[in-house]
Amino acid sequence: MLGQYELSLSRLPVARYAWADQLFKSGEYEKAAEQFDLLGDMTDSAERARESRYQWGLKQMEAGEYEQAKTVFALIADYRDAANQGKECDYRIAAGLLEAGKPEEAQKIFSALGSYSDSETRTSECVYRRAEALLAEGKYASAQELYASVDYQDSAEKAKECAYREGDRLYQEKQYAEAESWFAGVQDYLDGAERAKDSRLQQGKALMEAEDYQGALACLETLE
Repeated sequence: MLGQYELSLSRLPVARYAWADQLFKSGEYEKAAEQFDLLGDMTDSAERARESRYQWGLKQMEAGEYEQAKTVFALIADYRDAANQGKECDYRIAAGLLEAGKPEEAQKIFSALGSYSDSETRTSECVYRRAEALLAEGKYASAQELYASVDYQDSAEKAKECAYREGDRLYQEKQYAEAESWFAGVQDYLDGAERAKDSRLQQGKALMEAEDYQGALACLETLE
């Protein structure tokens, strides 16, 4: 009787391996990995456990469960291309955030991905979209800074547009010195050069009205 019991115990690993294999073939990769783990170093159990997790991660990706898949791939980062699959999860998460109108959050992830796929271009796209939103809100200075920081589509031209608009906004508020500074930076955009000169002229006039003749002279002399 004892011998039969011991024989049964000795066959437990074989039965567990067969069950784990059955779970794997039926697509229940998480459970399969758990069972292969329990077998320790028996035959190729450790390798089968890693493959089970790899397939589990792929299955999660197909279901759009990128955060969960990323966690799984991190457990087997040195197995096959699991590390790259983890990056692909981050890429898809970032793409989803960008599509959902959250470019700032997406930018952080794309930026962290470095040269993976077209992440560098997508990072620039995020910056561009953030600048577009700021431009639409009339926040020209902030938008200009973002446009100028990337080389994406027409970002260079948009940066000039924002600088010009910021100069015009300041001019309307009679902040002529600040307006001149912005127009001076875009003298090759529309009538930027003329607007810069006019801003300086208005500065001089304002100083004259304030009876600051020395300041007015220093300001207007440069227009000669």
